[in-house]
Amino acid sequence: MDQQTASDVVNAALSDDRVALLYDEVNALSSIKVIPSEDAYWGSSTDSSGTTILIAPTAYPAESLYHELLHASMKLNGYRQYLTLLRTVDGNVPRLVAEALDNELQHHRMFPLFVAKGFDSTRFYHDGDDKTYSSIRHELKRMKPKKTSAAEYFMKYLSIMAPGGAGGDDERSKLDQFFRNSVPSDKLRKVHAAAEKVRNWSVSETLDPGPTIIEILGVLGDLEGWWIGTSQDFPTAGYFTGPSFQLYEVKF
Repeated sequence: MDQQTASDVVNAALSDDRVALLYDEVNALSSIKVIPSEDAYWGSSTDSSGTTILIAPTAYPAESLYHELLHASMKLNGYRQYLTLLRTVDGNVPRLVAEALDNELQHHRMFPLFVAKGFDSTRFYHDGDDKTYSSIRHELKRMKPKKTSAAEYFMKYLSIMAPGGAGGDDERSKLDQFFRNSVPSDKLRKVHAAAEKVRNWSVSETLDPGPTIIEILGVLGDLEGWWIGTSQDFPTAGYFTGPSFQLYEVKF
């Protein structure tokens, strides 16, 4: 997709008054720039320099752009992103969990706003979402129960419990049962406890997910040795997943 095609997709989306209204609201606070995505997925970022939206081919331009505008609106209204991580241990799982939660926790707040505007709940995600459930089922079959951590299982479960999407209630129920049958009971308890933290977040009023992210990592277990923050202001701007540490102890 080239820049002109990306602009055409945006213009098509803006022909929907619901999208145009939110676009104007976001743009007034954070200047919007649209660029072609390098893959098949939409995405966005909002920071002090403005909002950038990555445009991918889609059969649903209005829903796709509205989704990204909701992300931008959340951040502009105070949602805090915990994407700066430091570690004193090997491995990368806490970073992957934190990045997944950043997206999914926003989705749980955005979805009611999406459907309240009359958009089709099955179009809340990207065009290829109809393959998500089959992909998760395939991945679960390949995972080795004794070697797979609760955190790794949890990242799969986030898609099962995600609001809306192309998978119907019956498909979701069957996949949820398949998940229960595939995951060892001790790890399943941790996954369900972490999922409950996500549900609690979805009905809370806070826009600071930091405590929830730390609670989830604590429930999943064996993820100490990390600091997770909203900026590089260490340690003030974040939380430790276990005992605190000093900068000289950090692994780069």
